[in-house]
Amino acid sequence: MTRKFLWMAGAAVLVGCGAGESGGLGPSGEPPADEPPEGCLASVWVPGDFDFAMVREVEVEVLVRDLDGQPRPGIPVWVTDAVSDMPGFQTRLGAGVTGEDGRAVMSVLLPADQGAVQVVGAFMGGPNVAVVPVVNNRAVIALGGEQP
Repeated sequence: MTRKFLWMAGAAVLVGCGAGESGGLGPSGEPPADEPPEGCLASVWVPGDFDFAMVREVEVEVLVRDLDGQPRPGIPVWVTDAVSDMPGFQTRLGAGVTGEDGRAVMSVLLPADQGAVQVVGAFMGGPNVAVVPVVNNRAVIALGGEQP
């Protein structure tokens, strides 16, 4: 009962401050001003130029090669966030299987505050885990292959 009340109270405050309107418009239909309207809690007021995007779409391209440098088809790969390097503490963002060219390309939704993904390939005989920086909403990595 208490949780339900808190959710309802929170929703009422947000609607009262203009967050319940579509398109980011205030209660009067005008864009929100630079200051919260009278009667609105400053801690829940959202300025008109606030970006509500909490995730961004990232294209991840993985190339898996064998020790001779040849592409490895049929290898399962998955993408997780790179928040923790401890197994089980990552959030799986996407998965795929390499094609005949040894590549897997997938689109994942990455939390907007993170700048890297972790890519894991299900194979032995070479590096199969890498943390890959995201540049211009793309992360590209080659796994496996001959290592120095």
